[in-house]
Amino acid sequence: IGLSVLSGVLLVSAFPPHDLWPLVWVGLAPLLLAIETASNRRTFFYAAITGTVCWGLGYPWIATMADRFMSIPYPAGHVITLAYGMSMGVLLGLVVCSARISQRRLGLSLYVTLPIASVAIWPIFPNIFFSQCAHATAASRLALQPISWVGSYGRGAMVMATNVLAYAVLARLLRRREVLARPLASAALVVAGWWAGAFLLQQHWDAKVDAAPRHVVGIVQPHRESTFKVLKPEPGYTRKRPFEMELSEQLAHEGAELVIWPEGHSYFFTRQRRLRAAFEEQG
Repeated sequence: IGLSVLSGVLLVSAFPPHDLWPLVWVGLAPLLLAIETASNRRTFFYAAITGTVCWGLGYPWIATMADRFMSIPYPAGHVITLAYGMSMGVLLGLVVCSARISQRRLGLSLYVTLPIASVAIWPIFPNIFFSQCAHATAASRLALQPISWVGSYGRGAMVMATNVLAYAVLARLLRRREVLARPLASAALVVAGWWAGAFLLQQHWDAKVDAAPRHVVGIVQPHRESTFKVLKPEPGYTRKRPFEMELSEQLAHEGAELVIWPEGHSYFFTRQRRLRAAFEEQG
């Protein structure tokens, strides 16, 4: 159980606000060490503990949302956080247990079964906030590059394969066994190829960005209260001419070619012909 909890802590440390993203590539190694000789039931149980710790600790803002939008007072909202963490624990338990069963019955390597189980099960599992281990790599521009080759799930499969590699090395070091050169070398070659490709792709896109034309973009951020209600316009403004319009005019005057309202409420501006014509006149 201790190794399962350790894996959960390592994984959650890879996500914001900690952003220790390299840990996601090795965080499952303690869990895989714990299930080495475990039964299928215990394998599921240990993996579920890891998932519950990771996502239970990683989503504390769910309690804040429950308080603000569902009127569930603090700290009762953390019950919802725990429930979500447990649901993700079930998901990770299914992935790891399926990989272990496939390894034992089909005689395949865990290098193969864990990435496949992750790609096959993760997308179809009911999930309110879709999250997978590979999302932690969003903090690394380099780690994101091969997505253009293999897609988001391919990145997730590579994260799982790298965790198996880390587990294999750890297990043999702890037991002072001779390292099996062929499978470890093959896995290390795949991982090295991933990072080499990532480096080349980043160089390619950096060159394209440097050569691309520059455009001036303005962002209007009124910092209103986060709520489902339709708020009244600020004093001195109306729904036809809200605060955002004045800020947009200032940005356009300063040379902005595109103005974005990421927090704009539903004022239905473009349904009014006069306002739509004014927007079109601005270009």
